[in-house]
This record gives sequence, C-alpha cells and structure tokens, in this order.
Amino acid sequence: MESIILNNIRVLTLDIRTWSGRSKLRPEDLKLTEGSELPPESLARLGSKLIMDPEKLSVFVTLRQAAAREALFVGTRFLGGYAIPIDELDGLMQKLGAIKTAFEREKEEFLNGYSDAVQSWINSNPGWEAVIKNAEAEPEKVRKAISFATQVFSVSPVEEHQEGLVKEVEGLGGQLRHEIEVMAQNTWKRSFQGQKEVTQRAMRPIRTILKKIEGLVFLEPELNELIEGMKGTLDDMPKKGLIKGRHLAELCGILAVLGNIPEAKSTCTDDQPSEEEASAEPELELSPEQEHENIPAPHVVRPIQEAARPVEWF
Repeated sequence: MESIILNNIRVLTLDIRTWSGRSKLRPEDLKLTEGSELPPESLARLGSKLIMDPEKLSVFVTLRQAAAREALFVGTRFLGGYAIPIDELDGLMQKLGAIKTAFEREKEEFLNGYSDAVQSWINSNPGWEAVIKNAEAEPEKVRKAISFATQVFSVSPVEEHQEGLVKEVEGLGGQLRHEIEVMAQNTWKRSFQGQKEVTQRAMRPIRTILKKIEGLVFLEPELNELIEGMKGTLDDMPKKGLIKGRHLAELCGILAVLGNIPEAKSTCTDDQPSEEEASAEPELELSPEQEHENIPAPHVVRPIQEAARPVEWF
C-alpha cells in the first residue's frame, strides 16, 4: 500500500522567506537615565526594534500564505512539505509560478523604496531617529533575506531503514481527514452559518474540498462513492441566483458530513420546506450580476442522501 501511495504523489516543499524588518535591541538604544524613557511599543518589543512600518512587508506574508493555500487545495501535509497527486502537480506549479512572479515584483518594488521607507519610519518616531538609523540593514542583506523557492521530488524507502517513512505514509489518510474537516468548518462559519440563503459563490469552497479528496482518494479508496454522491448533489444545484430551501439544506448536509458539524446537520432537517413548497416558490428576480453567476457543475448524478451514511469517517 505504501508503494502505491508513493508512486501516486510528489512531495512539494515551499521555501518562502520574508524579512521581519526588525533589528536587535541593544542596551545603548534605551534611555535609562534619570527620567528614563522607553521606546513606544509601536517601535520596539523586548529584544528587538522595528526599522520600518511592518505594513510595508505584509504583502510577502500574504503571498507566502497564498502559496501554502494553493498547495493545500490539492495536496496534504507530508514530510515537512505537501504530498501532491501527480495529476495535479503541473497545474499547481503554474499557480505557484504566478505567485512567485508577484512575489519577485513586490520584492523589487520594496527594495527600490527601501531607503524612503526607513526615512518615513524615522519621521514617524521623533526622538528615536538614531536608534532606527543605526539599525538600518544594507539593501543587499535585505534582498537575500526575502526569497521564494520551491522543490519537487519523489520519495522511495531505503531498504531496512523505512520504518519512519512507512509511519508517515500510513498517517496521510488521517492528515487528509483532519484538513478536510478544518476546511469544511471554516466554510460553514464563513458562508453558511446563520444564513437562510447563499450565493453561487458559496459552492466554490465545497467544490475545492471535493476536488482535494478526489485527487487524493487513493489514500482512502472507500471514499470514492461518498464523493461521487456529493458531486451529484452539486450537479443538481440551481445554476443561477440564490440557493435556499431544500438546496441550501443539501449543501449544509455536505458540510455536516465533511466537517462533523452538528449545527449544519440540524440545518438539513429543521424548518425546511417540503418538496411541494419548494417547487411552489416564485422564481427569483435576478440582478445583472446574479444572471452571470454561473459555475459549471461536475458530471456526476448520485444524490447526497445515498452517500450520507459514512459520517463517522470524518
């Protein structure tokens, strides 16, 4: 089983480094004489000091998070990186390439304005000009501290020394279940909790979750029927306008299964219209934006009711 799994994945590692914009806080930076004055919290923390507005660096953290998110959309954490299905690797690398391009562009823009950013921070902290100026790093040092790199490799066990790897591979199914549960719970809280109706966009994270499971289904082959049923339910959703009533309950049912969410499970049965009431609902008046809100559905036809029994898997 381990060899089958390893033959179906590649391991991706992300080596994305950002610079904190901080420097070591030295004793001489503190004014600890009579009438001592400490630097404001916006400038210094115990042991370190900021030499520029941290907002200037937030874009690199955002892009690093975006890269990790793309990897988790199709893969699962493994060996300090991500186990990526071979069939999903090329598409993922294209997306990571686009993020890297944005990262490098932001890096050059940041370095071009580096001196101005430090001077602006000095101007914002009167009385501490020397403390900041003395800590200013050389631009070339900052350039080396900010980087974006990826590595992709295959894994094979070394005979007589494979116990650790076997254990890691055996844990992949459990790691996948955990990640799916977290993704489903986040989707519930962000888009469904307390809602009587949702937009077409609310189905996008559900599709992402199902695509992730589908790509890694060789970790848990018995999930295939469950996922086919959920995809069939999405296939039957209205293609335009708001989603409510029975259809909303079915989406909540999917999230209840994927995320072990009792509140979502109760939404499937509480205060939902009957089939006759649902069919009698008037057609929605759609805005121009809603008229163009059309997300293609996968080609599957199994209803969720048939697939809802193995809730205990998650």
